[in-house]
Amino acid sequence: MVENTYSLNAIHYTVQEEINKIERDIQELKRLNQDYKAPTNKAEKYLEKLLIEKYDYINQIGMQLKVFQIQFQDTQKLVNKFNQEGHKICVQNYKHPDIIVSSVVLAEFRK
Repeated sequence: MVENTYSLNAIHYTVQEEINKIERDIQELKRLNQDYKAPTNKAEKYLEKLLIEKYDYINQIGMQLKVFQIQFQDTQKLVNKFNQEGHKICVQNYKHPDIIVSSVVLAEFRK
């Protein structure tokens, strides 16, 4: 899970750098259009479309990072609870009475 978070952070950073470059390119095209009256409309539209795609992608990555953070926090809470209460958690999760009895006996035996 931690590796996935690092990977997503790296992708997020890379996409953000691409967005910054595209924004600079758009500004440069606008400057060229003003200075030289060059026909840059098609290029600007293409870059703006690409920029929107990159923003969507970076938002998806942000959502995935939030999901990983929530899952990580939930896992940490579960591990902490298990460390504190130990065998009681295992016994509470079983439904069948025979399993509960044998689990309690096994847990007591291990003490």
